[in-house]
Amino acid sequence: MKGMLAVVILCALLLGLVPAPARAANLYIIPDSNTRLLTEAELWEWQYDALAYILNEIFARHGFPFDPDGRFAPWFNSQSWYRMNPRLTKAECYNRLSNLEWKNEQLVKQVRQQMRDQGTKNPGGKTLSGLDPDLLNIPWPFEEYLFTPNQRLPVYSGPGTHYLRGAKGKAVTSTNGTVYVGGTENGWVLVLYRTNNGAARVGYAEASGIKDTVYGTFPAYVPTPAIITQDCPITDDPVGAGAPLAQLREGHPVMYLFPMSNNSVWAYVEANTDQGLLRGCVPLNSIRLK
Repeated sequence: MKGMLAVVILCALLLGLVPAPARAANLYIIPDSNTRLLTEAELWEWQYDALAYILNEIFARHGFPFDPDGRFAPWFNSQSWYRMNPRLTKAECYNRLSNLEWKNEQLVKQVRQQMRDQGTKNPGGKTLSGLDPDLLNIPWPFEEYLFTPNQRLPVYSGPGTHYLRGAKGKAVTSTNGTVYVGGTENGWVLVLYRTNNGAARVGYAEASGIKDTVYGTFPAYVPTPAIITQDCPITDDPVGAGAPLAQLREGHPVMYLFPMSNNSVWAYVEANTDQGLLRGCVPLNSIRLK
């Protein structure tokens, strides 16, 4: 089985799990522009050109087919949430907008007109390239999920309360922030979220404790025995490679689960450590399958 790791890496490449430098999958510019009224003040935080993408994001949610030679198609085609409907006309798309979306669409146009009237593109505002770069680094298989707000979900490093729980046993995510879902497994939901200190955390929330019915295709995998080939940390933060859950030494046995990929390629593994049973990410080149 020594050659299996090479096969894993090759499969990751073939499946597109190793990211392209400009990939921005899973990214909404304003994630809730279809569920709340935007404000004039928040739109003035963006540059004039960025507002055009915010405007068209409202239509993109309904599958509007953008001109393949235009400026919007490359951005929205790179989003995994975007499902183009090639037969949808603009008039039909307008008819699909809710009253709230219609008001937001009109407000974005209004603010853009204000900028034109003032002869400014609002150069001090945010641009798409000025978005938090970590948001462009969300790994496969995670996609943004819109949860009912005001929920606090305990998070464990694996699918069960017997797994290590980060943040000194207090790891929790709020659905008032952006939460990404990687799939469901045995009544648990694999999530990725940002913490208060700016780091990210991958873990599991119990589905029975969530108000929403969560759908997600969990990566098909067969747990495979492996060993660590060089000392390395195991982390629950594949976005910023933050504080490790534990340190693994060369020769430490682990169970390889599946790859994760963003600007780095990770092996998602399960390990028994001095801190307890946990799941986390290690560099893919730091393990060897048995």
